[in-house]
Parts: sequence; structure tokens; C-alpha cells
Amino acid sequence: MTTRAADPRAGEEVGREELAAVRQAAERILAPLFGSIRAGFPAADDATVTAVRTALAESGLADVALPLPVRVEVALVAGGAGSGLGASVLELGEDPGDLLRAALAVGCGQAALRLGLAYAQQREAFGRPLAGFQVQRHAFARAAAHLMAAGALIRRAVESGNELDCAAALPTACQACWEAAETALQVHGGYGYSDEFPISRLWLDAARLRASVPAERVGAGAGSG
Repeated sequence: MTTRAADPRAGEEVGREELAAVRQAAERILAPLFGSIRAGFPAADDATVTAVRTALAESGLADVALPLPVRVEVALVAGGAGSGLGASVLELGEDPGDLLRAALAVGCGQAALRLGLAYAQQREAFGRPLAGFQVQRHAFARAAAHLMAAGALIRRAVESGNELDCAAALPTACQACWEAAETALQVHGGYGYSDEFPISRLWLDAARLRASVPAERVGAGAGSG
């Protein structure tokens, strides 16, 4: 199966196997960036960001002339570094296109959820890990489902070019990202607000992304059907 690029500058079709390969390449290239963030640094150092940007440029993944589906897949991966940093590395500018920004939001939410799940398996209450409590499992499952739905909507918008899908993608993704970040932050408790914990930065990214959506578009995702 193929997906058609909803980009007038790149109307070619891109195979799903090619997209999978692109994502794998992006994950390898961005690995040093994620490593520095997981190590607890407030932000990746300039040398790491420069190295990642150079690797992206050499691979062609940072080329804005690439088909939109490819850039969306890379943005989904880069979102794991935090929306602001991911956009910087991808050289998307201060205000990337809605679909790319939506992809960054989904990636940011996925990263936050992974951090939350990992911490929930370590932190205990009443003699057992938080991950063992049904209320926590339901919260994580709900947030994960909303992120999956947002990702599917983004890909559908890319493939169809439908204006309603495109308009709904950003508010849907930003809300799903916020829910995931909130869920992960609550598991961390007060520690989650500390700069020493990466979740604090992803939570701030999620807040900024949600705040960037105009008020009149906040409910746009509900009618995307």
C-alpha cells in the first residue's frame, strides 16, 4: 500500500515500507539526542544538537523537499525529544506546518507516556508498584488510545489531503499530548515538576502545544469522524 503526499511540492507516492525505513533511520540518528535527555540534562547540549542536525542533513531526512509523509514520520520520532527541540533539530522553523506540529505533539505525548509507565513500575504505594493499580492502568490505556487515534488522523490527513482532517489533526494531537503528559506527571507526583526529571520538560512542551491552538479550533477534532 502507498500513501499520497498531500503536498503540492511533493506529489509522489511513498510506500509504507519506505516510511518504516525512514522512521528507523530517524530513530538511529536521533538516538544521541534522546540519550542526553534521558540522562537528565535540562536540554541537549549544542554539540549533540549540531551532530544530530548534521546527520539528518546528510541522510536527506531534514530536506523540506521530501514528501510530506516522510517528514511527518520523522517529526513523530523527533517529538520524543520534546516539541521545541524536535522542531529545532528538524529545522522546521518557529511555526512548522500544522501536520508537522501535530506529529511533533504525538511524539512528545508518546515519550511522556513511556516515562510515566517506566516510573509507575518503579514507584510503590501500599507495597506494590503504581502500575499495578487499575486506576493507573486505565489512565495510561486511555491516554495511549487517544495518541494512537491522533496519529491515525494525522496519517489520514496526509494521505487524503482532506481539509477537515487537516484542520482537526493539530487540536486533536495537542489535546492527546496534554492528556498523556498530565497522566505521566501525576504518576511522578511532586518530583515531576523538577528540572531533574525529563517529564517536566515534556509536560511544558505539551502545555505550550495546547496553548498554541487557537480557541476556535480546540473543538475541531470532535467532528473529524
